[in-house]
Amino acid sequence: MYNKLSYRILLAAILSLLIASFTPGTLRRSNAYAASGRGVICNRSSVTIWLTVEENKQWTVRSLAPGACSNPVTQDVEALWGRHCNTSGQCWYQTWKLGDGGFWVTNYLISPIPPGRILKINGAGVNSGWSRDSNWPAPSLNSIGYGITR
Repeated sequence: MYNKLSYRILLAAILSLLIASFTPGTLRRSNAYAASGRGVICNRSSVTIWLTVEENKQWTVRSLAPGACSNPVTQDVEALWGRHCNTSGQCWYQTWKLGDGGFWVTNYLISPIPPGRILKINGAGVNSGWSRDSNWPAPSLNSIGYGITR
């Protein structure tokens, strides 16, 4: 009797985990991580974001519209660009280095200090962090209307 009950509990737990792993949200996230050895990002925010992307062995600046994801087949996202400003109006670049892995950006908060909108970086990747390679092409600082946080 005890073995039969233990078996049913174990079976129910395994089935629950399998069902949870195939929910639509999980499938969308797993697609972002599917590309091995590439930085992949999805824009779940309400604004266009700016990226440095490697395509055909060349770095280029690309925008990514809300609701879109980078293409892991043709693109390796190197960096997500943001803008940080102080209260006196001086602004400078923020740069998040995307390592090999999957990320998504969401709306985080509205700040009274420009640029006003702050986006949150979610996800994980090898060798990711606040970093900037001087060789990366950058978007115009004025075209970036958001800051980024981790």
